[in-house]
Amino acid sequence: MKLTYQSVEFIHIDALVELVGEFHHCDRHPFTTATIRAITELVNDDRLGEAWLIYLEPDQSDNLEDTHKSEEPCNLDDSKTLADLDISYEQSDRSASLDFLDRSAYSPQNYSFSNANERQLASRSVNQPAQPNSGQEIDRAIGYVLITYAFSLTELGRIAVLDEIYLKAPYRGQGIGKQVLVFVENYCQSIGLKSIYLEVRRDNELAQKLYQNMGYTAIPERYAMYKRI
Repeated sequence: MKLTYQSVEFIHIDALVELVGEFHHCDRHPFTTATIRAITELVNDDRLGEAWLIYLEPDQSDNLEDTHKSEEPCNLDDSKTLADLDISYEQSDRSASLDFLDRSAYSPQNYSFSNANERQLASRSVNQPAQPNSGQEIDRAIGYVLITYAFSLTELGRIAVLDEIYLKAPYRGQGIGKQVLVFVENYCQSIGLKSIYLEVRRDNELAQKLYQNMGYTAIPERYAMYKRI
């Protein structure tokens, strides 16, 4: 299948927020106005990372229309049976996501933008009705992928963290996940990044196999550790 990728700008943020909401709802991550502010911060500052909406070319998307309409609500147990993008879960009911369309979470009053142009853009986006094609963007996007940037002395430069990758249920098990990873790797190479880091659940053997087949290796002598500050 042929894919296209849309680098997310502020005008696309509704589609990205909805997809992130679906993924976080199914993965039992908190999804609050703070999450939406974090998405907005990422979209408005390309120093932090990059996000893309994923699309099928129109003729291929049409062929899957009936399947898309019949998809089931999310079920975490189903994640163990995914043959492609295991870190994606069944698409949640749209109503399960936050009612983000009031746009209050990324309004100029609730978010500190880095420059006047961003604030002006946010004001237009919040105070004016959604763009005529914004609903189409949400419906057409089959998923998203998001990377963030870090710097590592051991890697001698900037690195990427594959933070989130998500496909709607009907588009899994068809090799799309592999194509998305290749796209991300090519992009990271093109901007001079040294390596890509990611996390995967220990019990998610399908995900581990996918990443291993793509050349990713575990670091047995290290533990991933975490502390919220």
